[in-house]
Amino acid sequence: MGNDIESLQNILKNDPSNFQARRELSILLVNNGFNEEAEGNLKYLLKYFPQDAEIYYNLGIVYEKLKKFTEAKECYQKAVEISPQEDFYYNLGDVLVDLKEWDDAISAFRKVL
Repeated sequence: MGNDIESLQNILKNDPSNFQARRELSILLVNNGFNEEAEGNLKYLLKYFPQDAEIYYNLGIVYEKLKKFTEAKECYQKAVEISPQEDFYYNLGDVLVDLKEWDDAISAFRKVL
């Protein structure tokens, strides 16, 4: 896994605008606990792809891992607004529980059922 991260980082050193490599790197970073670095990459991607629900979803995951629940909520809400997928609603419900926003959490979880 470390070699994959290094390979993608090398690709980006030579071609910083390789968005596919940056997206793949972001996911690998999140999965390996490099949340702050993943956050930076995902924010970079959002500058160029502001209507990409998956980027918002992945950034929400990063914020949850960093215990930034309000920011996670905002990302999941944006993801749901762009593309109302069950995974997005589930994670939105989960972070709403963390924020003790019970009624909104129930509403989000109902979208999953």
